[in-house]
Amino acid sequence: MDAETKRSITLVPDNSLGLTVIATVLAFCLYVWLVNSAMARAPFVSWASSSSAVTAVQWGGMIYFLCIFAAQIPEATIRAATYLYVFFFPFLMAVVAAVTAQGIGEFGPVMLPLAFLTVGIIFPVLIGWLMAVTTRTVIRFFIISPVAWSAGIKSPQADLPKGQNTTEVQRPQPAENSTANTETQSHSFAWKNPTVGLDSMVGMADFKAELLKNIQPFRDYAARKGTVADTNGILLSGPSGNGKTTIAELIAGELGLPFVKLGCQDLTSKWVNESPAVLKELFRQAALEPCVVFFDEFDGVAMSRGNGNMHDEDRKLVTALLSEIDNARKSRIVLIAATNFAEKIDSAIARDGRFDFRIEVPYPDQEAREAILRGMLKKFNVTAEESTVHHVAELWVRRSIAFIESTVKRLRDNGKGIKSTIATVEDFKQASREASRRASAIPNFGAKLSEIALTSEVRRETDSLVYRLRHWEEITERGGEPPSGVLLYGPPGTGKTNLVRALARELEYWHVFEVNASDVLQDPRKFRDTMDLASNHRPAIIFIDEADELLRDRTHSNAAGATNEILKAMDGMMGKIPEIVFMAATNNAEIIDGAALRGGRFAEKIFMGKLTGEDLVTFLEKDFVSKTKVTFAPDLTPRALAAKLREAAPSDALGLLRKAINYTFGQGCDARPVCMADIDKAIISTQL
Repeated sequence: MDAETKRSITLVPDNSLGLTVIATVLAFCLYVWLVNSAMARAPFVSWASSSSAVTAVQWGGMIYFLCIFAAQIPEATIRAATYLYVFFFPFLMAVVAAVTAQGIGEFGPVMLPLAFLTVGIIFPVLIGWLMAVTTRTVIRFFIISPVAWSAGIKSPQADLPKGQNTTEVQRPQPAENSTANTETQSHSFAWKNPTVGLDSMVGMADFKAELLKNIQPFRDYAARKGTVADTNGILLSGPSGNGKTTIAELIAGELGLPFVKLGCQDLTSKWVNESPAVLKELFRQAALEPCVVFFDEFDGVAMSRGNGNMHDEDRKLVTALLSEIDNARKSRIVLIAATNFAEKIDSAIARDGRFDFRIEVPYPDQEAREAILRGMLKKFNVTAEESTVHHVAELWVRRSIAFIESTVKRLRDNGKGIKSTIATVEDFKQASREASRRASAIPNFGAKLSEIALTSEVRRETDSLVYRLRHWEEITERGGEPPSGVLLYGPPGTGKTNLVRALARELEYWHVFEVNASDVLQDPRKFRDTMDLASNHRPAIIFIDEADELLRDRTHSNAAGATNEILKAMDGMMGKIPEIVFMAATNNAEIIDGAALRGGRFAEKIFMGKLTGEDLVTFLEKDFVSKTKVTFAPDLTPRALAAKLREAAPSDALGLLRKAINYTFGQGCDARPVCMADIDKAIISTQL
């Protein structure tokens, strides 16, 4: 059967193979006896009564008898060998018979090719075709139909218009108590026979070993040998785009079993009670012969019943699913489900006894990424050197298969690596940034790095940070270490949050994902959601503002679980991903957990102090110039104000100046110039 052909209902029970063997042997014996009797008693023309003609007639019929037998064999390899035997051996026998029985002398050099063609090809095919038509009719009406009707199974062709043929499964009509009884419903499932197994998967050695170990109990299902395994249910989880559906198909191909995929949309219906009916019909068909049933986006089908917003029909579907999963364990059905949100699945379904194997599908490893990248380049006709493929695969740690495909498509669309050109590493980087881009997370407003007020020391440190983030590959090759974690600390109002946004703007295409402290405190696993966002939309900064609670010394903290989650994440795979840096801001560095400040975590620290001296004067000069519609009195200059304040956080200085300007507005008159007396009033008011 072709891999894309839809699966039909098996019209005979599991012993159909034995019945077909017996019917084939008996029919062939009868056929040979009739042919020999007819030839002996009433010979045809002289050449037709020869032994070679008898052989041709006999083997011509055998061709089609054995074809009928071979069609019942499920194993593709045995079936192929049978067909080879069927078509090659009779042909050879006919040739041998024509040469040996008649001899070259009888036919002559001119007639021999004609005899070869007639006896070896034409006569077997004609006789075989007539016998095939007869045999097919006999088997259909005298063997298959009685067995099928006695089992209560209706032929798929029974209700079709004349001349129409299909292999689709015919679904029952809606029940009488259904509100859908005014419209005919059809339940069709696209079955296919995957031929590629897990050995086609490059890399991922540990993951493949785990899969092979877990599917071992189902190895004999295709041959219908042994007992039904007492374990079942494989739940594939993990981030989207990593090929969970493909892996399910590879498992089916590895086991040599038919495969059907069902998604949430296949079970959604506007009719009451229709979804459970579809599910029941699916498992009824699956129980007819060994197969793999795969549920995609399983969290949408088996959602937790503890959800207060759950619809009654969804509850019915989950209840029906529980029953069908239990029944499936009595048949040779391999149940596989995939989800991106395993925590949303009803606990009664995900437990042991229903899904005994829970496997997280990881991101492709280095070897797998290289193989996938080569395959995508070939698929989209993009050219790149092998060294480039290796280098790009190293950059794409924790990149999904879907991302790799999207990036190669962009390369093609951008005209890179096509039409005799070769894609470079920079081309890959640019395409990957386009594929990863999330516009809402890229700061496009606020001051740039050159515009914000920083002390001379902070300016030097931020310039170094920007350079290392832009050239991290070169720095790594030269033995340096790109930044992985940066702690900004200092008194309030010194511009720590603004500095993070300004850094992202300076780097142009960097994303900023801010950690919601309240969410992480309630559920520490929420931190992983932010990490996944950053991983999918690189390059990125993960920013923890007001980090006092999340990173507080755990000996004096009520949020030790959240702190542990963050530190484990920084030590794990996420901390090793290129083009991701963690940044945190705090007003109280002394209360931060010491473990968070060691190497590999927030090892780099930048003190954001108040502005003094010339740094403060420079900052005030820029602000004075920007206020083009404000008039300042002669006694109020940037240097005079800096001398008055001596030191100030940027936000405090700006707030003080705004308040002084407000004092110049009187009721019903224009504003007067801002003087030093207004500054004094503002200072007094802030002290109150």
